[in-house]
Amino acid sequence: MIVVVSTAALIYNAVTPAPILGHPDPHGDGLAAVERGLQAAISAPGTGGSVASRTASAHAPAAVATAAPPAAPPRTGVWIEIPILNIALPLAKGNGSANAANIPLWKAFVYPGTVWPGRPGNSYIYAHAQWGMFANLLYARVGDAGYIHDYGSGRVLTFHVSRIVGQVRYNDGTWLHYQAHRPTLTLQTCMDWNPTGNRYIVQLT
Repeated sequence: MIVVVSTAALIYNAVTPAPILGHPDPHGDGLAAVERGLQAAISAPGTGGSVASRTASAHAPAAVATAAPPAAPPRTGVWIEIPILNIALPLAKGNGSANAANIPLWKAFVYPGTVWPGRPGNSYIYAHAQWGMFANLLYARVGDAGYIHDYGSGRVLTFHVSRIVGQVRYNDGTWLHYQAHRPTLTLQTCMDWNPTGNRYIVQLT
């Protein structure tokens, strides 16, 4: 029994992406759900892709070391919220920096050149791969509800996860330049602490 448990623990540590290591699926329906999430998370992309797509998002944000969450601030301005995944972050305009030190923790950022959430088109939103930030996206499922909540006006826009893209290479610009006619949220986080490591993409419409 000890050997079986130890082997299972070793396998779990080996295949579980670092951002969610030790954190169970917040959907709360057991190991089967974890396995489904891991299957998508460990299916790494190939090394293909055009030079144009690889160059387009060379400035995609990278992850940093784990940080403890601050005390919950009062919610003002516009927030992105995915309650089932325990995601709730204020939104701000990003600058596209590739330097993790220039990307504040506990915020989500709209990539420059993409539309502000709620408007027709693709809103490319990124945040650090910390638990409580966007690391939780690795457990996202099609159908999960998300909201863009403007606490100033009281307006709430409802979205649902429509596509789990999964892993892409750090310099793959396909989803940054995704063309959408209706409001679409393309959410990005990292798979590890490597600046050139793979990214993880989830879309909501």
